[in-house]
Formats: sequence, structure tokens, C-alpha cells
Amino acid sequence: MSSETRPISSSQFALAIHDLPLDTLYSKAAEIQNSITHLQRSNKQLQDYSDSIKNDQSLAGEVKEE
Repeated sequence: MSSETRPISSSQFALAIHDLPLDTLYSKAAEIQNSITHLQRSNKQLQDYSDSIKNDQSLAGEVKEE
């Protein structure tokens, strides 16, 4: 993604999707929901791992939070 890319307003977004077929919108919504679910799952796994190594006394001093 370019550093010059800017988000569009909600009215511009509504205009952009206005003519899309309904099945396309539902398909894209399902795809986005699936991506969110995967991100939440991986974030939980990373948090669990991070918590486990913080509590591992054999790694004391090895893990530094910034």
C-alpha cells in the first residue's frame, strides 16, 4: 500500500458500492469477517505465547518489553 493512500469517506464508499450486485457485497462481507476471525485467533495465540514466556523464569531477563 502506498504511503499516499488515504481512506475514503463513508459517502464516497457508499457511492462506490452502490452499483455492485448484492451477492458480491455479501461475499465480500463474509471474506472480511473470515479475515477478522483469523486475526483475532492469531492475536490470541500470540498473546498466550507472550504471556507464557513472560512467566517462564528460565527466560528472566531475556524478554524485554518496549
